[in-house]
Amino acid sequence: MSLMKLHLGLDTRTGLLELRRDGGSEHYRVPSRPELRSDDASYSRCYCEENVCLLLPRLHRARPMDAGACALVISNATRTVAVWRQASGRPDAAVVWDYHVVAAAVDAAGDAWVWDADTTLPWPCSLPAYLAGAFGYGGGTDVPARLSPRFRVVAADAYVAHFSSDRSHMRANGGWLAPPPRYAPLRGAASESAHELPRLWDVRALGRAADDGEAAAWLGDVVALDDLESAVARCCGRPLRD
Repeated sequence: MSLMKLHLGLDTRTGLLELRRDGGSEHYRVPSRPELRSDDASYSRCYCEENVCLLLPRLHRARPMDAGACALVISNATRTVAVWRQASGRPDAAVVWDYHVVAAAVDAAGDAWVWDADTTLPWPCSLPAYLAGAFGYGGGTDVPARLSPRFRVVAADAYVAHFSSDRSHMRANGGWLAPPPRYAPLRGAASESAHELPRLWDVRALGRAADDGEAAAWLGDVVALDDLESAVARCCGRPLRD
């Protein structure tokens, strides 16, 4: 596999984020409130699910784009998903994660944005540019099925209310795979157990959760890459502009 060639930059004439690749370029409006940067968010390496849980309320309070938000839990049936443009990897290669979690929102103009604290792409990054850079979407990158992403799209308020992690998945041989955050393990007010995280990364079945019903409605929908943009728009309650 090889990383598709694309270039991201700011068009100084228009103030728009410019995505350039073979065949032309696309432009996206940068959201207001640029102070919401990756280095401002509470961040713990290898604990992306907790980073997003802490970031989503902050986005809601700041309301940088007057938009609903959601969490995107990225994985697949084998829990081996390839993600490019990760800070922990090489610029020309993908990092294979068991899962990854980012935040997303749709602004009043109908543009969707992604906040990924582990990417080398902009913070935030337009959803089309993020999908192109992180997954080669629309660029002809040939990704084997075992490494292709699926996305669980969870409304921000539901994610924060139901999220919990006892961090047991980060322990091995009596130690930590990565140093844990300094704060206590997170547990939302509506969580049913101390470790709901495995329910979030289980994306084996597309659509609603297998245990469909009101109790599982908070888990949202699992979609393939081709259906992600419409799922984000649906979750955020705002259509994307053409």
